[in-house]
Amino acid sequence: EVMWQGFAFQSEANIDRSAAIERSLNYLRSVFPGQFSAGATRAPPAPPSNGRLPARAYADVALLNIERERLLRTAWQLLGHESELRSVGDFLTADLAGERALVVRAERGRLHALRNTCRRRPHALLNPRRGHLRSAIHCASHSLTYSFDGRLVAGNTPGDLQPLELARHGPLIFARALAGTAAAPPREVWDAVAALQPRSVSELEAAADWKLLVEQWLESPQPQQQFVAPNLLIEQHAEGAMVLQVVPLAPGRSRIRRFDFGAGSTGKGAAP
Repeated sequence: EVMWQGFAFQSEANIDRSAAIERSLNYLRSVFPGQFSAGATRAPPAPPSNGRLPARAYADVALLNIERERLLRTAWQLLGHESELRSVGDFLTADLAGERALVVRAERGRLHALRNTCRRRPHALLNPRRGHLRSAIHCASHSLTYSFDGRLVAGNTPGDLQPLELARHGPLIFARALAGTAAAPPREVWDAVAALQPRSVSELEAAADWKLLVEQWLESPQPQQQFVAPNLLIEQHAEGAMVLQVVPLAPGRSRIRRFDFGAGSTGKGAAP
């Protein structure tokens, strides 16, 4: 609790997250020696003989942290469609498994993917999924101003916004928080979706672990569906296609983002 309060009064640039995690784990090991091993990370639990994960795998905070780092933050995540970023200053935001992401259209049509976090305090700079910025990225709380490519142009907290990896397949926009083995989203998987236009984007929260939702997708495969590891499902239908993206919020709780695509022009892109 004291460490968390200390973070609230430090700039993001001065926070050593790795050291803080190790310090927290050392404390937890001293109090719960049977639950926290001496290693830096805990190996994922082995599946039982029936192929299913043990029940504790769906309620283990340490395991969820490993899944975020090794599976989700290194994977390409769909953020939206280029038609949603028509003008300079248009932006999209997303949750990359606990990492806030921001993609903004800059001058000369360039797209920049940035960490959507204030450098002074760890809070989101922009909250709506989609919107428009007049001339720059502002943090009104701390009088900080950044250009659309993330450079600090005004304010007393040093440092630019941290860039994230950005990729495109046709008009589809992807980002990831950490470098992974895949150089770009697999083209053959996204070809059908890239040929469509965005219709809407919606979200709902589910009282279920993200792995449980993925297991349901895999246990009842449909001819019109294609799973994209680790957390995306593409479903094609007569009117277009749907993409489901499940992101863990906590053990046993997830957010599902649904992207709907259809044939033909929508004029202004997907609804917010």
